[in-house]
Amino acid sequence: MVLCGTDCEEKKDQNIKWFQIEVKSQRFKTVFHTYNFERVIYMSEYLTYHTSAENELENIRNLLRNCRKSAISQLIYFTSDVVCSIEENSKRMILEAAERLFHYYAKQCKVDLRIIRSPFLLSPVKKNDYLYGLFHTVYMKKDQIRMDAPEEEHNHFMDMRDIAEFFYRLSNNWEAGECVLRLFPVAKCTFRDLGEFLKSIDPGLTVQYADHSASRPFFRKGENTVRTAFGWSPMYDPLESLPTYYKEYLKLNEKKPGLRERISRFVHLKSSTVMVIELLLTALFVEYMNHISGNSVQFRMIDYRLLYVVIFASVYGTNAGFLASIIESFSLALAYYQRGSNWLMIFYDPGNWLPFIFLYVVAAVCGYVKQKNDENFHFIQEENNSLKERLHFITSLYEEALDYKNQYRKDLIGSRDGFGRIFEVVQRLSNTVPEKIFAESIPVMEDVLENNSIAIYTINDVSAKYARLEICSNGISSELKKSLHLSGYEKILETVKSGRVWFNRNLQSDFPMYVAGILAEGKLSVLIMIYHAEYGQTNNYYANLIRILSGLMENFIVKAWEYRHAIEERIYISGTNIAKWDYFTEQLKIESDAAAHHLTSFRLFQIDPEGKSVTDLDILFKNKTRVHDLIGYGPDGFLYMLAAQVDENSEQIVLDRILAMGLSCRIISADALPHTDILQK
Repeated sequence: MVLCGTDCEEKKDQNIKWFQIEVKSQRFKTVFHTYNFERVIYMSEYLTYHTSAENELENIRNLLRNCRKSAISQLIYFTSDVVCSIEENSKRMILEAAERLFHYYAKQCKVDLRIIRSPFLLSPVKKNDYLYGLFHTVYMKKDQIRMDAPEEEHNHFMDMRDIAEFFYRLSNNWEAGECVLRLFPVAKCTFRDLGEFLKSIDPGLTVQYADHSASRPFFRKGENTVRTAFGWSPMYDPLESLPTYYKEYLKLNEKKPGLRERISRFVHLKSSTVMVIELLLTALFVEYMNHISGNSVQFRMIDYRLLYVVIFASVYGTNAGFLASIIESFSLALAYYQRGSNWLMIFYDPGNWLPFIFLYVVAAVCGYVKQKNDENFHFIQEENNSLKERLHFITSLYEEALDYKNQYRKDLIGSRDGFGRIFEVVQRLSNTVPEKIFAESIPVMEDVLENNSIAIYTINDVSAKYARLEICSNGISSELKKSLHLSGYEKILETVKSGRVWFNRNLQSDFPMYVAGILAEGKLSVLIMIYHAEYGQTNNYYANLIRILSGLMENFIVKAWEYRHAIEERIYISGTNIAKWDYFTEQLKIESDAAAHHLTSFRLFQIDPEGKSVTDLDILFKNKTRVHDLIGYGPDGFLYMLAAQVDENSEQIVLDRILAMGLSCRIISADALPHTDILQK
């Protein structure tokens, strides 16, 4: 699980990772595409009481833009139920526009959307929260506090424990309920209870409440569909937990800063004062140096005033340099006056202006150099901090990827569904003959799923009304129909066509517990059905395991069908649907092996062609056999038909159908077949 926000601390706790990033930032885009999320939850800023989220729609657009580029399947918009208020205001308009954005995206990208309308949330540790503001006012010993609601009005807040319980139930029962769900609060306590608690903290506090003329939101009443769909109802009133909330607030705000932080704050707050003190003391020192070195030949060549201006302009910048220039201008004018020059001569003689001008020019130049160096330093520092953040971010992702890799490696190698098991599944299903894949799939799925009630049906045409049993577990073979009528399976077919696994939530006895599908060229061709499941097998993990196995099987079976279509000229006698003898015997061996393991049943019919050509026989059998039946031309001149899923109860039906064509036939065993060496002779 990954949590992103602008006011959260970056950290990791087991499988939960926090990132302090904005939705519109490049880092968010990187995180979004790195983790390849399946479910995305967006918490609206309007869930905070009395907040103004100006960037709500922009953040939603950026989020949906990233979702469009990722293969997410579920999207949750957790928003405020202000949208259900009767009053027309800007918040309601923004929230309605946000919901329309989510609906449009879900429709365009075919994402399963849930919009949750919730009462306001409270947090004693978020500085922009309503409750934090009240606690902080009391903590700062303010004289009075004003509530924006009448004292008898019930609160409209939701406890986070109830929200967590609702998310848990929504995750485990995603299909229940409607697209838009509304949560209702407990609302036992009033704003008077909130005010009384604040006064219990500070007895001298005065609490003022709004009168009844104040504009307050009035929420429309609605049906509590969440309770009937999920069996959920709120248990806690947040205002009953005010003592706990206040302890959390105190724990956050009573942290004493360290020595380094206090020194940094002192230097930062006192820097201007320190600069002024240094400026004045250094000016006095310069005057003293000018006084004692006035008659010295060695020091007469040193201009202390200019040096003073250079030092302060270079250290503190242009403003301090100009202050130093002003001070030294008065000092220089006083020195002229002490040497016998009067004020008028100093002012009107342009030659006397040059020292003053040079002081300001030097201050400007040195200040400009200082400012430019500071800007370069800050720019480099910001770049350095940005690179450090990116390095830390990438390093954390890399370390987390290594952790996941090591964890997955341990899980894959150590668990029963591990890498060795997956390799075994792939190896057993890797074949170019569809019948072999079907024959291997049942024992493979029984082993991995620990279930002995699996059946595989095939659908040969989009308009077909029946699905034909291909193969099944031994324990349920007597219970299943050889042909399954698809009427009543519309919802199941719609679910599996979308790539999901259908689960029998209502425990309908006429339907299996799980159904998965295999698509070939975009059309549903195979149904994988698990008829019975234990209590521990009715969870998302088990459904995902079924989806993985059906995906592996789909990969191999579709390729096998494509391969068979490509080599049809090597399978059938030219211009007919009658198989060559080598291929026929190969299919017979596959059916025999499957029947030996009680996975299927078949009958082998020997047919006398009575002098008819292969072409005539092909025309004769064209509409008289099922798709699963295979006809082969034997080396002894007889036709042989391999009828799949035929047992002692249905063999006579097939026999009568062949006799009705005017051909003589009989049921034989596989041992009675002619050997291939006759054909070679």
